[in-house]
Amino acid sequence: MTDIQADEHTEDLTGFEDQIDDVDDTEELEYDDRSIDVVDAGGSASSGSRRRRQITRQGASKAIGKFVELSAAPREHLAILATAMGGKPDPAELAATIVSSPRVNLTSVNDLLAVADAAAESPYAGMLKSMELAREQLRNVWSLMQAADLVSGSFPSKESAGAIAVAEAAAKVSAPERDLLDAVRALARK
Repeated sequence: MTDIQADEHTEDLTGFEDQIDDVDDTEELEYDDRSIDVVDAGGSASSGSRRRRQITRQGASKAIGKFVELSAAPREHLAILATAMGGKPDPAELAATIVSSPRVNLTSVNDLLAVADAAAESPYAGMLKSMELAREQLRNVWSLMQAADLVSGSFPSKESAGAIAVAEAAAKVSAPERDLLDAVRALARK
């Protein structure tokens, strides 16, 4: 069993893990989110929304379970997951995002592994795969590699130089780095 490190989110969770499965999943809870800022599709925030959402005990149990799992994860894994998801390495924030999202987007992890797989075949294949990525995708992969300590420094200013740098770094991804990325992917599962 993994040791849970106490911090501001976990200090009161001792012994809580066993209670998660004992929750009555059929009872529904309601809350009114009037005090929550709601962002509409246009990007503007409005408060005072009168929408009502229903939270089942099962949903609450999943969120708490994910929080406990993320709280026990190594900080390095949380940092990489947060970078891949575009958030902060906070277990509560990551758990809320993972549980409430229909699908967790780990495109940068998938892009990095695709370039690494191609580079394993040949350096040219890795470079071609890297050059297929848009500039923003390359930047996201670079940020992910920085979080995983695979590269240091800033992303090259020219797109072609960035694609080459990503391909060269991805070619050096070995089994331990792949295991690390697989562990991060596992944390992102609901």
